[in-house]
Amino acid sequence: MQAGTDAGELVEVARDALSATEYERGVLDVLQRRLGFDVAIFRRAEHCSTHGLDPRIELACLPRWDQYRMDYTPVMLAAFAQRGVSVDLDVLGMRRIERLAVYQELMGPHHGKATAIMGLTRGRRPIATLALGRTNGKFKDCDLDYLRSLVATLSICEAAVVTSSFREDLSALALLTPRERQVLSHLPLGHTNAQIALAFGTSERTVRNQLSRIYEKLDVASRAEAVARCSALEMLQVRGT
Repeated sequence: MQAGTDAGELVEVARDALSATEYERGVLDVLQRRLGFDVAIFRRAEHCSTHGLDPRIELACLPRWDQYRMDYTPVMLAAFAQRGVSVDLDVLGMRRIERLAVYQELMGPHHGKATAIMGLTRGRRPIATLALGRTNGKFKDCDLDYLRSLVATLSICEAAVVTSSFREDLSALALLTPRERQVLSHLPLGHTNAQIALAFGTSERTVRNQLSRIYEKLDVASRAEAVARCSALEMLQVRGT
């Protein structure tokens, strides 16, 4: 229930934000209340923005950002491969992390203990990462499950506010046929293919094929992502008008 409520609040933040900076602050406010972290970094193809870093340390490290990105590439790749979230300690191990320039020059001076990275995508294409750093402990499994539950919603919010793909996403939603929309409406209810088939008087194979077409049109890979994408898009349509 909490994750669902927060997903709705993230969409409201994206819908009402007047700038990328305002959007980022709103997102971090939502995550901070539920999760708790000390440092956050949004990284996109064209730039990255930071929150919570010591300004003097950040300024000194600015020329080294490309090296830091290379240091953490395995963690970022793992995030995109592992249901949208990874943790540096799990991917690299503390001994390896301590040898990296990013730890010695940036994380260490901030007393960083663990970093969780969310991989945000448009369909299967990476569009951004959000790194959340803690100075006082690791991320628990429940923390990571919470973040994973928000990846699909946060991805579409990112597209709506920061990238130019939002209108394309709305066009994809418009491509759904009336029957595909009816099938899609059963997914948030947790109905199985068999239950959907029974409701429409068709076969499970027909429902499976319909879902495949829905996923292809929406450029998603799962039921959860399809539901989150459609829900967020419908709430965000006011931005496209």
